[in-house]
Amino acid sequence: KSHDKPMTPLRHAMIQKMQTGILPRTLDTYQYWVSQIAEYYHCCPSKLSDQQINDYLLVELIRKR
Repeated sequence: KSHDKPMTPLRHAMIQKMQTGILPRTLDTYQYWVSQIAEYYHCCPSKLSDQQINDYLLVELIRKR
């Protein structure tokens, strides 16, 4: 699971901003997908462009069909 990985500053900031009013399972899901996109591009998610994120989501939608 993504919450078993060491806490990076980016991940910590994301959790801090999202904790209020969000269900723990939803937060886990968001963390999972952020870690997946980081693994896909082999870089920190904060360095990705909007186009890279959109391309990844499109790849995932096609793969899930």
